[in-house]
Amino acid sequence: MILRRTPAPAFAALLLFLLSCGGGEGTDETLLDFERDVDPLLVGDILEAPGELDPLPAGFAPESARSDQVEALERANWFRWQSNLPPLDMIEAINEACQAHCDYYVTHKDKYQSTGTSPHDENPSWTPGFTGTAPWDRMGHFGYGDGAAEVIAFVHNPTGAVDGWMNTLYHRIPFMDATMVACGYGAAGAGTWQNSSKIDTMDFGFTDAEGKKYTGPERMGIYPPPGSSGIPPSFDGMETPQPPPPPGGYPSGTIISITWSSPGGFKVIEHRLWADKDLKEIPHVWVDPSNDGNLAGGSTIAMYAHSPLEAGTKYWVSIKGERGGKAWEKTWSFHTARYWGNRQRNRRRHRCRYRRRRRNRQRNRRRHRCRYRRRRRNRQRNRGRRRCRYRRRRRNRQRNRGRHRCRYRRRGRPSRRAVMPADLLVRWLGTVPYAEALALQLETHRNVVEGKAPHTLLLLEHPPVYTTGRRRAGGGFLVPPETLCRRGAEIVATDRGGLLTFHGPGQLVGYPLLALGRLRLSLNDYIDLLLEVLARVLSTHGICAEADTARPGVFVGGRKIAAVGVRLENGVTRHGFAVNLATDLSWFRAIVACGLRGVNATSLLAETGAAPSPADFAPVVAAALADRLGLVPAS
Repeated sequence: MILRRTPAPAFAALLLFLLSCGGGEGTDETLLDFERDVDPLLVGDILEAPGELDPLPAGFAPESARSDQVEALERANWFRWQSNLPPLDMIEAINEACQAHCDYYVTHKDKYQSTGTSPHDENPSWTPGFTGTAPWDRMGHFGYGDGAAEVIAFVHNPTGAVDGWMNTLYHRIPFMDATMVACGYGAAGAGTWQNSSKIDTMDFGFTDAEGKKYTGPERMGIYPPPGSSGIPPSFDGMETPQPPPPPGGYPSGTIISITWSSPGGFKVIEHRLWADKDLKEIPHVWVDPSNDGNLAGGSTIAMYAHSPLEAGTKYWVSIKGERGGKAWEKTWSFHTARYWGNRQRNRRRHRCRYRRRRRNRQRNRRRHRCRYRRRRRNRQRNRGRRRCRYRRRRRNRQRNRGRHRCRYRRRGRPSRRAVMPADLLVRWLGTVPYAEALALQLETHRNVVEGKAPHTLLLLEHPPVYTTGRRRAGGGFLVPPETLCRRGAEIVATDRGGLLTFHGPGQLVGYPLLALGRLRLSLNDYIDLLLEVLARVLSTHGICAEADTARPGVFVGGRKIAAVGVRLENGVTRHGFAVNLATDLSWFRAIVACGLRGVNATSLLAETGAAPSPADFAPVVAAALADRLGLVPAS
């Protein structure tokens, strides 16, 4: 929902409610539908940036801002950047007003629902927590006197809330208005989802952190932006007041809108919407201040198709008219999201799950060949593949010591394998580019497999690099990869397990190359062992580090500080782990790290205020790992 106050008295206050804010009967089902339809990766997966853009805006955030408040600011500025609008500043007083109102709503939720009071308002007789009747009263209570608008949702998720507002008509307006230069965000939740006890509030103001208003040239907030992709193809009408419905009712096509930074009459002459593939014009609804009372006095025009657009399709928009007495024309294109809606259209994103459902066990034999080979071959034919098991039965432990070296020595022959100087060879490499480290890793892996090298641990740092694992479905980039490359980062596809992650300065990276058969370890046992060692070492630095085997990594209060991603080939491991010591965490905000949406990265420096260098931290990790494996470390 949105509540807006215009700066001039001639503009009437505009009160807009999301359908999900109504309360009473039907509220639970509506809220669940709103949560189901909002997919932050699909709504904001814009890989083609609009033509000439300013650098990605950062916006100002006070030191007191929480991580979810910073996330809401970055998401809002990401949408404004696509439309070439200046970034919003986050004001501490507006944050306090938003958070106080969220806490107030959760405390008095039953009264709101029983009396039908607007969630934007507060009642002075309801205590505790009252800070002002209207949004601008509450902002004024905390010291900000130029409040302009408020939007409310019920998802308790900053990215999901902002994406939901952007997929409407009226709630999108503050985000696309260049005169809105300040904002704040708050969220609260208690009880169960069915009781509508989750709330997000975002307030906007006309004055930035330096006390200045927008005085620049007139700008247009266009959405979908020119050249964008990943745009949702439909709008379900879940907004109150509801935009004028198309002839066949909702759902309609996605909302296409333009918001100017200054009020002024717009006389429309022609508006067209067509698909690039067949050039056929698409019937649509047109709304502007002259035919929609909810837009009266404003500077927003919009259009939307009578029915949902096709997924994965390029569309063109053309609008002609007069503004300020001068001819005006704008033509641009955008792409709808490739996958949207039911399970059938999402199969490629979840292909493993659907392959299991549509193939019977006979067709799955190649994926589970070991199990079926054991069933169709007798033990005699399996001896070649499981010779170690039969050798243990033929030979006692005394004769097997030293990995069969004793057998050759008794026959008077020298051992075919060189005697290794240490059980675990530890090498500190300093800062190494990812490609060079990978080449060294492959060479060492080959030597360990052939018995020419002992178990080896490579410890190093990388320059900024994003690496993807074998599970690449879903992307994971929240910022165009080209932007990250311009900032100096590489993007490399690897054959390790897991999803997208980041390596860079201030992060210790370890590549253990271990023959698990010699250590009597399975792959799962090895991963659990790595997590246990990292959690134990980090806990000695004054933090409560916990290993999570379900989401392979080490977490501190729900924030990820270390990650694990490995590959087992010819019985020897490759790749390994990464520990954030003094890493620049802004690199992680550009991606969904390890596919864990809503989980933030952290570092030892961020948690304790101090952190050792990777060179100093490396020997501690090496000693702990060797001790846990029962090996003798040597450099």
